Amino acid sequence: ESGRECQRWDLQHPHQHPFEPGKFLDQGLDDNYCRNPDGSERPWCYTTDPQLEREFCDLPRCGSEAQPRHEATTVSCFRGKGEGYR
Repeated sequence: ESGRECQRWDLQHPHQHPFEPGKFLDQGLDDNYCRNPDGSERPWCYTTDPQLEREFCDLPRCGSEAQPRHEATTVSCFRGKGEGYR
């Protein structure tokens, strides 16, 4: 939300974390993109700021159109908790 740069998911510095891309293949943990691998309230990332471990990303929530029965992949907004945001 603050505009801080996100830490790459495949790095453990400055913040160590359990979400290694090779162990969470279905989560799309590519580069330093915002994701929601732990079911938080919306997509987030670890930051490159050693003083702030993680923060939510400033992403729009999708409109209130009919929701699919399963979590569909979205790229410009997120639905629910953002598990399908890519």
